[in-house]
Amino acid sequence: MVSVQKVTSLAFSFADGRFVDIGNCRTSTKRRAPERVGEPNGIAEVRRSSPRLSQEIGAINPDVADTGTITNESFSEVVDKILSEEQRKFATKDVPNPIEYLSYIYHFPSVLCGPLTCFKDYVEFVNSPKVHDNHGLTREIFKKVAISVLCAIIYLVVSPYVDVKFLKSKNFLVDTHILKRFFLIIVITTFVRFKYYIAWYSSDAIINACGFGFNGYDQSGRPKWDLATNVDFGFETSLNVREATQRWNKMTHLWLKRLVHHRIPKKVSILVIYLLSAVWHGFYPGYYMTFLSGALFTYAATNGRRLIRPLFQRGQVLPMLYDFLTFILTRITIAYIAFPFVILDFHNNFEIYKSLYFSLHIVGIVGVLLGYVGRGN
Repeated sequence: MVSVQKVTSLAFSFADGRFVDIGNCRTSTKRRAPERVGEPNGIAEVRRSSPRLSQEIGAINPDVADTGTITNESFSEVVDKILSEEQRKFATKDVPNPIEYLSYIYHFPSVLCGPLTCFKDYVEFVNSPKVHDNHGLTREIFKKVAISVLCAIIYLVVSPYVDVKFLKSKNFLVDTHILKRFFLIIVITTFVRFKYYIAWYSSDAIINACGFGFNGYDQSGRPKWDLATNVDFGFETSLNVREATQRWNKMTHLWLKRLVHHRIPKKVSILVIYLLSAVWHGFYPGYYMTFLSGALFTYAATNGRRLIRPLFQRGQVLPMLYDFLTFILTRITIAYIAFPFVILDFHNNFEIYKSLYFSLHIVGIVGVLLGYVGRGN
């Protein structure tokens, strides 16, 4: 899974690199003569290799469509429209040689659990001087190892009492009150996440130990080691589903944002991203139940925030009340979404949702429909 991220990330970064170096685009080692008068040589190469570029130029700069000439200025406009700031930042203009490519794909500290490292950051790391402890490296490694060990201890102590298999039992599906079912799902899925914290904090510590991950200093002057990191505990205090997804498996979120979100129509971007996430994980039905539900609740939460939040932005008490209510609702929603990811098979997940009367799915659908009503008004 990490290799898929690295290969596709590098491929898209190289594709983006063709659009960045105006007048010197390296789409071919052999230059061809411009096909149109007044058209810079490198731009002719890019236009020839990308029909999408020609369409964008005509749409963004009508003068180009009339004259048939691509200028540096019009090309610059197209680059700004096509590529986000983040895509331009990670664009790669040169094809890596085999040693660079293989060392990036099989970089040992991140080959199994990640985190995903961008090729441009990796090359800068390899070619940079050795990182010494003046950036707080030892402290950062110790902190992440300590968190991983603490999560492991908690998980080993608590897991015998919160077995996810209990969710499939008759005792849970029939004999347990629905409010207690929600509570148990929240508790069980929370402690299941500790397995991921163990692996991800360990992998973050390992990649930092080799000197990778330094990302400058924050406003208070403390060193940051979050250039490549999988997760932070802010996930557990997030106030909406969108915020939670940004804090969980963070480099995968960045991968999807750069490769998908900025390249397709916004109307379908959320649905496509969640579907791609499911395919990337595998083909168990539980993955698709989780991620499709995630798309539904992301749309619903966006509409709910737009329609309801303004009602609470008065005084000092109402905003605090809104944050508290959204915190509780987010905890319930995440648990409701997450358990199919753990149980995996369709039948048991369907039975659990049926025992909950598909209640949050109904709320989510209403939230999406209210969004359309709100736009109509």
